[in-house]
Parts: sequence; C-alpha cells; structure tokens
Amino acid sequence: MGRKVKRLILVGCFVFLGIFIALVLPSFAGLDSQTYNNLMTSRDALLKQQDYLKDEYGKVQDQINTLQDKQSRINDYLNSTADALRDVNNALSQSGN
Repeated sequence: MGRKVKRLILVGCFVFLGIFIALVLPSFAGLDSQTYNNLMTSRDALLKQQDYLKDEYGKVQDQINTLQDKQSRINDYLNSTADALRDVNNALSQSGN
C-alpha cells in the first residue's frame, strides 16, 4: 500500500505542476505554437493521469467495501457467539452446579 500512496503523491505533484503551468503560461504576452503544443501535450498527459487515478480510487473503494462487508459479518458472528455464551452461562448458573 505504501508504494501506491507514493505513486499517487507523485502523480498528484505532476497534476499540480501541469495545472500551474497551464494557468500561469497563458497569462504572459502570447503563446507561440510550440508552447501551445507543449501545453496540449501536458493536458493530454494530465487527462490520462486523471483517468488512472479515478480507476485506482475505484479499486481502493471496492477493497474498502469488501473489507467493511467482511467486518460486518465478523461482528455479526461475534454478537451471535456472545449471545450463545450468555445462554450457556445462564443455563450453567441455573443448574445449581
């Protein structure tokens, strides 16, 4: 999981850098065609990164949901076990032994 987090942070830095460049460069006098093409290339790369991050987010959310379902089932089993244990203890205390 640590590797994924580091990768997401790195991708986030690239996204931030791309957005910063896209917002700052157009404010200068004018864009030549090379600068425009570079910005379009950056934009395309950022869109791909965004799609990747959304996919990764969805995968992680699916894992979280699966774990929450499992946790809920375990909690139900714990409650059932506690109920059964209480019933057995009550029966033992009523038996007089």
